Amino acid sequence: MAKFQGIEKNAFIDNMRVKGNFFELLDAGMSFFFKHLSQSGVIKGLRREEQLEIPVEALREALTNALCHRLLDSPSGSVGISIFDDRVEIENTGHLPNELTPETIKLPHRSYPQNPIIADTLFMTAFLESWGTGVNRMVEACKAVGLPEPEYGTDGLFVWITFKRPHAVANSDTNSDTNSDTNSDTSLDTGLDISLDTNLDTNLDTKKKLSDKQKEVLAFCVVPRSSREILVHIGVTNHTRNRDRFVNYLVDEGYLERTIPDVPNSPQQKYVAKKK
Repeated sequence: MAKFQGIEKNAFIDNMRVKGNFFELLDAGMSFFFKHLSQSGVIKGLRREEQLEIPVEALREALTNALCHRLLDSPSGSVGISIFDDRVEIENTGHLPNELTPETIKLPHRSYPQNPIIADTLFMTAFLESWGTGVNRMVEACKAVGLPEPEYGTDGLFVWITFKRPHAVANSDTNSDTNSDTNSDTSLDTGLDISLDTNLDTNLDTKKKLSDKQKEVLAFCVVPRSSREILVHIGVTNHTRNRDRFVNYLVDEGYLERTIPDVPNSPQQKYVAKKK
């Protein structure tokens, strides 16, 4: 578990590792959330209830799923909690069931437990339901407080869920409103309404117009970024279609370049906006 400074895993403010059974790990994870996420209090009856900036029930459900469904035959397998300035990520080793994708997991579906014995135990102790409705409850909990739906991602080795933090959503909305009010031309060469490095090549095929999110990618990639970092930053799922649209397209059109051009599919591959 780590609380990172900024939006990347470059430097952490708090870092800890916990070992134990399911219940000990769930308690430790929830305590870490309460330690590093903003809280507010609501008086209900004679009691004061603490509320987190991201709904507690959504975080608990996501962490329960990660602990329950993680891949257990890997000696290095674990569950990770990463808290950034703009988001919270919970990841576990493993993969989504073959019947589900990061998109369809939000639709009504049956339960496909990766570890049936653990899932059955958690069902009997009321920590897990067996109807496949947990994802929908997380979505509804986030919507109820004005947050975007959590996003799932997978690369075949890990599964992760991303929750946007409220101030990141507010900043995004403000920037969107400002851009829509002050910029009517979204082409790269005329408005230049994004915070691009002044050394970026603005002579690259300026006849093609880029979407706001594609321009946001260029602004973000003034330093090398992985495809996962890029997609998380612009708030879309780590899906092949999105990688093609927001990463590979910009590479093909000459706006981005790979840091390891000879091995396009390298696990260490990153992308950076082209310089003059």
